Amino acid sequence: MEENQFADCLSSICNILLEVGAPPRVYDFLRDNELCAIPKGDNDIRPIGMRNTFRKICSTAFLMTTNETNGSDKSFNQLHFGKVQLGMTEAGCEKIIHHFRVYSESFPEHDMFFADADNAFNRASRFIGLTELKTHFPHIFPFIKNIYGSLSNGWFFSESGPVAIPSSEGYHQGDVLGSWLFCLTLQPILVSLVRRLESRGLIMFFIDDGNFACHFDEMVEILDLLIHEGREFGYHLNRSKGTYLLGRCGDRDTATARKQLLVDRFNLKPENIKVHPEDGGDESTYGARVVGGFIGADTFVRSSHQAKYDELKEDALAISQVESLQTRYLLLRWCFCQKIIFLQRVTFPSVMNRYLIPKFESLKCFILSTILGLPEEGIALKTQKLASLGIQESGLGFGNSYLTSHAAFLSSYVENVSEKTLMSSGKSLEEVHSSINLIRKYQPDFDIQALMLLCVSSKRTQTLQSAIYDMFREKYRLSVIKLFDSPREIAWLESLHDPDAGLWLDIAPKTTLHTLSNQSFQMALTLR
Repeated sequence: MEENQFADCLSSICNILLEVGAPPRVYDFLRDNELCAIPKGDNDIRPIGMRNTFRKICSTAFLMTTNETNGSDKSFNQLHFGKVQLGMTEAGCEKIIHHFRVYSESFPEHDMFFADADNAFNRASRFIGLTELKTHFPHIFPFIKNIYGSLSNGWFFSESGPVAIPSSEGYHQGDVLGSWLFCLTLQPILVSLVRRLESRGLIMFFIDDGNFACHFDEMVEILDLLIHEGREFGYHLNRSKGTYLLGRCGDRDTATARKQLLVDRFNLKPENIKVHPEDGGDESTYGARVVGGFIGADTFVRSSHQAKYDELKEDALAISQVESLQTRYLLLRWCFCQKIIFLQRVTFPSVMNRYLIPKFESLKCFILSTILGLPEEGIALKTQKLASLGIQESGLGFGNSYLTSHAAFLSSYVENVSEKTLMSSGKSLEEVHSSINLIRKYQPDFDIQALMLLCVSSKRTQTLQSAIYDMFREKYRLSVIKLFDSPREIAWLESLHDPDAGLWLDIAPKTTLHTLSNQSFQMALTLR
């Protein structure tokens, strides 16, 4: 959309608002928002702004233009934020996790700091943000200036009536353009940090989550700059949160001295600074949660997966209490079975399949048993495997989580690391080759070059993860069918191997016409 088209669009919106009785100062109507208090943890809330519809439409249109290439190789977001700010990048979280894990394998003596900012969105400098906007993306400056260029109000409707909460700094949480504006505001200091570090380390941000890796001496410089210059941009380091992983120092005394310096000079909490296990640190706590994934010692990752299992168990119990069996099945298939996909994409398959996947599969079986009205141990192993097949393959569409771990990790790793990194040594590459060796059991000629070619060729038709999983699909289906030795069973299962078979399992109970009673659904599922 051209600049003049945006202007016409905004002008039309203003005229519409005036015609329906909006006040002359129409931008007050676009600027203010209703606040909704969402729980944040156990003892805090997150104020989310409910935006005006016209503002949402315009903001969405503007945001789309930041990703347009307009005939060039890269969009504005790709050119401006580069490899430092990945908040506006597809699969940015995955890129960060893979790169930092590979970095720690290559440089175990270097430190890693996963920083947390204090109330980042609400404290970001609007002046710097608007200045950056006018410099780098001027055609949307008038629209943003009318929203963030002056005081606005967030309205909270309490029992005693509406309460106005003034906002003069930062960006509204819930704003379509909020994250993009925050990234734009913070970019100058990120560029400064990268220049200071040069090629001696790694800096990657995801919105306000800062992730740093370098030698201890460089990290001290980075922290100094981040703390003292970050305030100008509204970035205030939260000293009580975040995780600092000390690299391998070689002896306990050096590690202790470095930890004490971080506490004395930067006021970091001692419990958030983890000493390397080879220097006397606790392996079970040496690690960090990084943008949704886990990095650190194997023992730490395993304990983190146990905590994840506890969350999944609560979800499984909640689903098992849904009254409608049809809805319970759809929640299991469409929601629960997908809940660990991100972890599978950023975690070694050997770790996932050994510790979390067996427990996850048992939870899937538990929910299925409540649908069928059977005790969990009453579902035969071959029936569980049958349920893992796709709907059109005679199954129930739950997927094989063990095979998915390999497809998910391989696809994420290849898509999010450079070819140079892919060919480097270390545990990550060992996991890549281990997964490739597994695929060879299904596709004998598959190797890393074939994987790279598949990455390019699959983009237009399907995801790489799906393309890799397809390599398992037919042989795995046949191996499951072989578990059934009765000719009648085999004939029945083969009759269900059809694109039109099981369409009733895809129907959501939106109307009475599409809704099955619990008795009918349970009987139909049992017969299948």
